Amino acid sequence: MFRILSIDGGGIHGVIPAVVLEEIESRAGRPISDLFDLFVGTSTGGILATGLVLPAADGEPRYTASQLVDFYTTRGHEIFPSLRPSWFSSIVSLVSERFSEKPYERILREYLGDARLSETLKPLIMPSYDIKAGSPYFFKTRRAIENPAHRDHALWEAVRATSAAPTYFEPKSLQPDAQGSFSKLLIDGGVFVNNPTMCAYAEALDLEHSPDEIIIASLGTGHSDEELKKPRWRNWGQAYWARPISEVMMDGSADAVHYQLKRVVPDTSPDKRYFRFDTYLPQDIGEFTDASAANLEKLIAVGRQIVTSNSSQIDLLISKL
Repeated sequence: MFRILSIDGGGIHGVIPAVVLEEIESRAGRPISDLFDLFVGTSTGGILATGLVLPAADGEPRYTASQLVDFYTTRGHEIFPSLRPSWFSSIVSLVSERFSEKPYERILREYLGDARLSETLKPLIMPSYDIKAGSPYFFKTRRAIENPAHRDHALWEAVRATSAAPTYFEPKSLQPDAQGSFSKLLIDGGVFVNNPTMCAYAEALDLEHSPDEIIIASLGTGHSDEELKKPRWRNWGQAYWARPISEVMMDGSADAVHYQLKRVVPDTSPDKRYFRFDTYLPQDIGEFTDASAANLEKLIAVGRQIVTSNSSQIDLLISKL
């Protein structure tokens, strides 16, 4: 079997799939990197996927899934600091990014060190979007090995690029190489593929794996079921749509990919090979930049609820891995 792990984007909501991965690792009694052959993650999913395949000095994974849960709870507030609402901050947010990228980049450097894409324990893919070229750009271990001069990026830069959410962080610039031929300006891959599972499936086919041998675990970060009431959205302009449109796009693209995968990979017994773990979020959950202790506690509870309601499916997945 060719085993794929795919993780959605979703900011601080990434602690939800981290909790699910913690449970899978605990039940299997093995590192997540031993259980899958290909890792793909968008935005916060890229943080998780990278952490799971980052090598330590002894060749083992540097982080356990449990340590990745701790990463969100202990460092999340540094990436998404609480901003006190004011008329001044509201005006500034209209003309500049909401958060400084400097603390985030410092944390990524601490977290990932000098490791490069070619060094991951298992093949890794992270999508981003090049706004200079107007086209997707995929960070791939396979391409890093094939073309180290142009494609073997530092992991911290790749994660920074896949998670550069528009209006929240500045785009990530990748500077020209020694020949001056490589220059990109990258933003969050969630703008076109927040759920990257179909990208992983296409990669498996490109590697000449048969569709009948592909097994997929796809982890979501929760999605809202709160309706945009008509009185709220009537006559909305750019300022009103700026924040909610991101959520609409991410949820919509994730659901579309789930719909597609259910029809190309069996998701029912006896030949179930596609597992999707996701849920609707309670209405009291904060937005994906709310890294407060209270909100993180609620998000962890959502992750545990996913584990509880899908316990038999998790056992079935592990048996197939």
